[in-house]
Amino acid sequence: MLDKRKFNTLVILGAAILVALLVVIFTSLSSRNDSPSVSETSAPAATVSASASPTEAEVLALTQEEKNFLQSAGTTAARYDTNEKLALKPADYVKAGFTETLSKSYQPIWYGLFAGRTDQQGARINAQPLSMYLPESLKVLDYSGSKAGSYVIRVAVKVQWSPISVHLAPGKSLDWRSLSMGTDVGSATWILTYDQLSQRVLKVEQPAWQDLGAEPLFEAMGLPVPSKVTTGESK
Repeated sequence: MLDKRKFNTLVILGAAILVALLVVIFTSLSSRNDSPSVSETSAPAATVSASASPTEAEVLALTQEEKNFLQSAGTTAARYDTNEKLALKPADYVKAGFTETLSKSYQPIWYGLFAGRTDQQGARINAQPLSMYLPESLKVLDYSGSKAGSYVIRVAVKVQWSPISVHLAPGKSLDWRSLSMGTDVGSATWILTYDQLSQRVLKVEQPAWQDLGAEPLFEAMGLPVPSKVTTGESK
């Protein structure tokens, strides 16, 4: 049998071990309560990611086929010819990607300059797209829709234009030699609303006269430069 001294020693030792275990347990629980939750630690990372994200218009990337299509459509929208046989007709706009409705109503801004002038028969406005290597040649302005492939996108297409065979006023001139060498009189932006799903141009927003760079042309024709014009689809 254990004597009284050994029994007291064992009791004290057991109590000490129990106290140590309780301290360890409470310390562990306290540490767990003080540490942040998983959702709390992930929140700052999500905030940083969101703030560093580019805008939606920058995120949207057009395919090369879409870029070619939109440049071609924008260039077609900028052209004009006073010769009825050569003038663009609704079928030509449909071929360029316009909707049937837009093709029937669209009227180039140049119509307001040349229409009804018998002295301008045969005059035309030629147009060429800017090089794709230039960042300003094509720019996504905004878009709407729920998923890629079905967005409706507004795209700015910059076009270079030049007048051909335009009758000038007496004593007026344009540098036709530079024009024939490819130096265009002006450049301006046509804004197209493009539907990815139908692959059609729904709307064309034309530049205002003051944004067209047409001052030299008007001066050469002996005309005052208009300060405002209705843009977009003709009514």
